[in-house]
Amino acid sequence: MENETVANALLKEIKVQVDTKSQSSLDKMDGKRSVFFVGAGASVESGLPNFRQFSEHMLSNLLPKDHGISMVDISMFVSELRPEVLLQTLQEVFGERIFDFYDWFDDAEPSTNHFVLARVIREGGLVLTTNVDNLIETAYGQLYGERDFDFLVTREDFENFSVSEMDASKGVLMKFHGTVDENKTGLARYETVRFLLDQVGEGILGGMHRVLTDVVQNFDMIYLGYSGCDNFSVQPVLCNVDTDQTTLWLWYEWKEQMILEDSGDIFEKDMNEVGAMVSHGKSFSEINRGMEILSTCEILKERKNAIRLRGNISTIMGAIAHPDDSIAVEGLSAQGPVPAWVKNTSRIDRMRCAAKLYSRANCTDEGIKCLEEANRLANSKSDKFLKAQITKELGSEYANASTADSYKKALGCYDIALKIFEEMEITSSVMDTILNIVNVLRRTRRFDEAQKLLDELEASIKNNETETFVTKIKVRKGLMLGLILGMGRGDKESRDKALPILEEAAEQADEGGFVRLRAAVLNASGLIKYQMAGDSIEMLESGAKDLDAAFRLNIYIGDARSCFQQMRNVGLIHAKLSRLTNRPELLEQAIAEFRRGETFLFRLSKNAILGELLEIRFRLGESLVDAARFDEAETILSKVREERVTLGDWHNEARTLELLLKASVNDPENLITRANQVKAIYEDAKSNKTKKARFKNQAITASNGRQILTTASDMLSREDPQLSVELQKLAIELFGDKA
Repeated sequence: MENETVANALLKEIKVQVDTKSQSSLDKMDGKRSVFFVGAGASVESGLPNFRQFSEHMLSNLLPKDHGISMVDISMFVSELRPEVLLQTLQEVFGERIFDFYDWFDDAEPSTNHFVLARVIREGGLVLTTNVDNLIETAYGQLYGERDFDFLVTREDFENFSVSEMDASKGVLMKFHGTVDENKTGLARYETVRFLLDQVGEGILGGMHRVLTDVVQNFDMIYLGYSGCDNFSVQPVLCNVDTDQTTLWLWYEWKEQMILEDSGDIFEKDMNEVGAMVSHGKSFSEINRGMEILSTCEILKERKNAIRLRGNISTIMGAIAHPDDSIAVEGLSAQGPVPAWVKNTSRIDRMRCAAKLYSRANCTDEGIKCLEEANRLANSKSDKFLKAQITKELGSEYANASTADSYKKALGCYDIALKIFEEMEITSSVMDTILNIVNVLRRTRRFDEAQKLLDELEASIKNNETETFVTKIKVRKGLMLGLILGMGRGDKESRDKALPILEEAAEQADEGGFVRLRAAVLNASGLIKYQMAGDSIEMLESGAKDLDAAFRLNIYIGDARSCFQQMRNVGLIHAKLSRLTNRPELLEQAIAEFRRGETFLFRLSKNAILGELLEIRFRLGESLVDAARFDEAETILSKVREERVTLGDWHNEARTLELLLKASVNDPENLITRANQVKAIYEDAKSNKTKKARFKNQAITASNGRQILTTASDMLSREDPQLSVELQKLAIELFGDKA
């Protein structure tokens, strides 16, 4: 039919392709106004490389492969790091020259997908895309001539656009990652792409966030060729917009039969399977489409109405295309261009780039080795600033290693860099390096030295009050001082001083647009309130509010580690509030928060998650025990205990066994088994010098041990009185006769 929308034509064709039982799930879709969200997969048929091919090509030409960096490492970088993070890292080191690699796109021609999308726009529909190529616009021009649709790509475009005031007959093309501007030359062609890369780490905010949110809330969405892997920009918004609209995800697979899925349980199952593989040591490079499954299912499971079509999507797009639009495109060369400047790239820059990539993939040891080599090479150069910058970067990488020796090395590097920056009178670098030193001193509990440096920094701040960089320095200073007083010194007087300091820092971060820093400040404030709250419901609720605000900001940013930490911490608060207020719904909320926190961990490198994964599963098991959901708790905590045994972590194994005892309250046989396992751990402590020393040096270990043995004894008083007495005697023998 002439007036049939592309969306309605698509839905009809899908019904032809799927089995009869599945067809009814499509009836919830409203095809009146077509809205498509398009990713890189839609341009593959035009011969363009997908992001993986494009990235591997760039990295293979820019990294020092003679330093032991192989294609295996390059594959790991592309698999573990989100697209925007990888590109931003390359830009930080090699500058805007990296856009020369985009010449690969210049000779591409529109395919069937692009002509269908051009029809969507022509009929008054919306096309949203993360692609920077111009194939949709080119297809539109070939079909209809000059653009007569709304085109949104710059910050101003989005700020000035209103979804509620759209002309129903006018199409819209929105490009969230920028565009290659064909009307300009040189670097000006990539102006919007460059700007958006600079925003990685600050999330998608302002008009762009508002417009995307409004579209998702008000329209059914069809996703085509989108991987969902841009976790530092668009994907977090898509995950966290609450909507009753329907999502249809076109997922390309080579299948004879199209499969339609509309169950949230399926999406949750897919996520859990990927998460389980990651938690057992597999990297995303070893899991077929692992990151893509995780990212897309995160969106789908949050939808009340979500449908996924798996199969050869190209056949459907070809079937709904007009005869003249179904075009076979000759692919481009499998090998992209290698710009001339690449041959003259210094080994130092190649090593720095490799170090940054290793660091962002949580491979700290490899990052340190690369920076040590870059530092050695810089020593033979006359460029003092380069020497200082690399030494400072090496210091930060040592600090990330978080050992006593590495902290010492970090301070040594920072001292060298600081002297050079002072000699060159680069004030911003001087102040930034001082704050790095303060952070290491804080982490090594040298609070007096750290606070003295912050006091000295105040004079420099006043002398440079009008400089643009000073606002960020003020926020960092406030964060450091708040952490020292609130979580370092930790007494009530210090904590009371910390909270207004952090409140002011949060306001300054908000005014300066420093989203990541504001999230860090709110997180610190929430943690301090939690620690000082005791049984104060008001203080706990205030802490939860700060942590929730920090979580929302980190959602926009896409910082998975911080999101995990805030979900864990706010879960602890809600679990405690549940006990204090006798509100079971808060305990259920805590359980949901611990489960969600676990999913954020799976976005991280396999090198980073095991300790934190065990911790949050322990907390989840604890809350399930409190909720009397013993079977669920038993399953989770048994696996946690197995991992603790493997790691030789006897103290946390005993803490886990205490929860397993509580979960066995209705299972006498299992209860006795768990109690004997507790007994074995602490019997060994009578002759184990290492355990004895830990009891002496770490009071919490002894306190926990007494509590664990007492819990076991009390629970065995009926089922096995003799074992109960033995556990009591063991507690007295190890820890003395205290109540």
